[in-house]
Amino acid sequence: IAEDVCAALEERGIILSVSETGKQLEKLFNENVTSQDAEFQLFTDMKVLMEDLKSRNIIIGLATADTETSAESCLGAIGVLEYFDYIGADDGRRKPKPDEEMFLEFAELFSLKAEEIAVVGDTYNDMIFARKNGGVAIGVLSGVSEAEDFGDEADYVIASIHELPGLLDRI
Repeated sequence: IAEDVCAALEERGIILSVSETGKQLEKLFNENVTSQDAEFQLFTDMKVLMEDLKSRNIIIGLATADTETSAESCLGAIGVLEYFDYIGADDGRRKPKPDEEMFLEFAELFSLKAEEIAVVGDTYNDMIFARKNGGVAIGVLSGVSEAEDFGDEADYVIASIHELPGLLDRI
């Protein structure tokens, strides 16, 4: 994003450092998502869902394009941070999805086989992340995507994260 911003400004005669612009954008992003005014739309009682998953001895991880700061702030704000065993973020240290790095890190950390990992996500990129790395791809429609946006990449599609326990029972 910083590269695009700098390129657009350069066309107008404004020259900025991509590195410094990136740092400023990340700072602004983190300030915005960690502010007390940040609101999060939930589609189910997340604590109940997390407790259900934990009662099944499921290891819960997050692989996100957000920063670690924003992810932890969001999870903390909705009261579920304590349920996460792993948070992988596109924070300049890890490669972003669909690269295998976060998937393999999670698998190795918990001694899991690829096929034991379900990626539950709301984007085509999430489905590619699962497929490319040998996991199970579960598309969720309560986010940014419609069913057709997943193409043929989702193994399962659910209307809302609320339906995840029922899907797990069936599979």
